[in-house]
Amino acid sequence: MTDNGSGSGLAAVAFDIDGVFKYGREWSPDGYSALQRLAAANIPHVFVTNGGGGLTEKSYASGFAAKVTGAASNASDPAPLMSDENMILSYSPWKRALGAELANRRVLLVGDPYDKVTQVAESYGLRRAVHYQDYARRHSTLNPFRQAKEDGGSHTVRPTAKSGRLCA
Repeated sequence: MTDNGSGSGLAAVAFDIDGVFKYGREWSPDGYSALQRLAAANIPHVFVTNGGGGLTEKSYASGFAAKVTGAASNASDPAPLMSDENMILSYSPWKRALGAELANRRVLLVGDPYDKVTQVAESYGLRRAVHYQDYARRHSTLNPFRQAKEDGGSHTVRPTAKSGRLCA
């Protein structure tokens, strides 16, 4: 480890989950022991991902801990810290930076799945948030995504049943 200028060694570690703890759908058997070494050295750490799957930090941390532990060969040892406190998802900054400020304002939620995205918004205190599917149903002339207008489905482009051509 390198000296951070204070003489105390490494200050902290920020891990990107994809490519460090997992490769595609495969979880690394070495992640657990790496986290144990950090914990033994009292080095704080956070986990970062550009996703989140519409889960709260607590739910994501729980699933992440189970997968890291499941891939480990030494999982009987004490588990390293993996909690909502050190889990940073792509939308986590909203909770800390804007949640209180936007609690009673209209916020358009864009993401899937609907239920998970709206639950995260509620857990952040966004009381007047509107999911894009609801918005599309109410304002069909303003929404360019045909599927969302018709049934509130995904906002992504998909082939039509008849021609196989892509449409929005």
